[in-house]
Amino acid sequence: MTKGAIEFTVPYNAPTKLYYINSNDIDMSGEFRIYDIEENTYLNVRDEIVGAKTYSSANGVKFTNGLKVFFRGQTTPEYFAEGNYYVDGVGTSIQLIAEDDLILPQAYTATEIIEYDTDKFDRLPYSTATGYPALKDYVTINRASADGNAWARSNRWFHKSVIEQSAIFNNFTNDVDETTKASRPIIEFEPGLHLYHYGTEFKKDIDLIDTFTTDVFSTIEGSKGYNIDGVDLVEGMRVLFTADTDIRVTGKIYEVKFVRIVNDNLISLIETNDTLPLENENVLVKQGTKNKGKVYFYRDGWKEAQEKTKINQPPMFALYSPSGDAFSDMEIYNSSTFTGTKLFSYKQGTGTVDSELGFPLSYRNIDNTGVHLQVMHLVIWKFITVLLLLEQNYFLINRVLELLIVN
Repeated sequence: MTKGAIEFTVPYNAPTKLYYINSNDIDMSGEFRIYDIEENTYLNVRDEIVGAKTYSSANGVKFTNGLKVFFRGQTTPEYFAEGNYYVDGVGTSIQLIAEDDLILPQAYTATEIIEYDTDKFDRLPYSTATGYPALKDYVTINRASADGNAWARSNRWFHKSVIEQSAIFNNFTNDVDETTKASRPIIEFEPGLHLYHYGTEFKKDIDLIDTFTTDVFSTIEGSKGYNIDGVDLVEGMRVLFTADTDIRVTGKIYEVKFVRIVNDNLISLIETNDTLPLENENVLVKQGTKNKGKVYFYRDGWKEAQEKTKINQPPMFALYSPSGDAFSDMEIYNSSTFTGTKLFSYKQGTGTVDSELGFPLSYRNIDNTGVHLQVMHLVIWKFITVLLLLEQNYFLINRVLELLIVN
């Protein structure tokens, strides 16, 4: 009887099943089942990655802030197997921010036609690239912000090392456009600071908000079509209704369905899984003539939130008394004129407009060893990260790092 080991290398073009037979013993036969490494991968993202201080995948990807990754195979929860995610919080508590949660339909973002197999085709959304941040935004908030605010959604700053790591893993040439390099200090507020006139948690984006229709189910349900805020309803839209006089309808989100009755397609409104509003929730409106790009927050009804309308616009934050009362609460401070505070910002001045920031700066003079210097008036606060390594940070609209994660 022969003893030993036989090594078999699975060819790349192998079918899903391979059969083997022992020429000396007909009973010693069987099959090999061939699985792609992605199909045979199982990863518990919630337990192994989210909340951990550090993480390195089995295929050699070491997580660092700013990476854009995607998972293949079986994941827990299952939704992590869909779409791309940005990594944040490495060193303290890792968070994964879905790329789809960073869409930007605001007016200050760009719209561009990207044709097949042309420059930028592999770096921007195909056909019509709409709502992506194309200009440097030096005043921003960390992408991991739970409130889904516009400052965090437009944050596309990445450290040079992330770009270099991307090139290595993806076998790309490191050809970063030097014009995207930061040439002014980047002011990035930490996540979790409460914005003035804003909620604290965001829910799935909606397509439209209807602030006009007072009897939704008599007017829209069963109709052949309907227009909200200049946009015709189509299958699958998520619509928030705020004007209905029926308390069983107003404030809820419905999905638009079309059902075939006789020879007509008629609208049917179905409550979504997140139809009921929760206190301090935010929702972004993706379409509409009037409301596109606006955020609404729920506090005793849906209200229009603080709006970001341009780049380098400082966010306004809420302030509270030691007892936890908001300074903007008119029931407690009935003579309050508080409308938010910048906490920290560039000091604007008069004269020549700064070419990067879009507004004039105020300077102060400092004498240093006989040399007359002009520097920007900046103070560093503990809840703000001022990224002063300008040559190391880049504002990118392209795919920074898209890595396959397998375990």
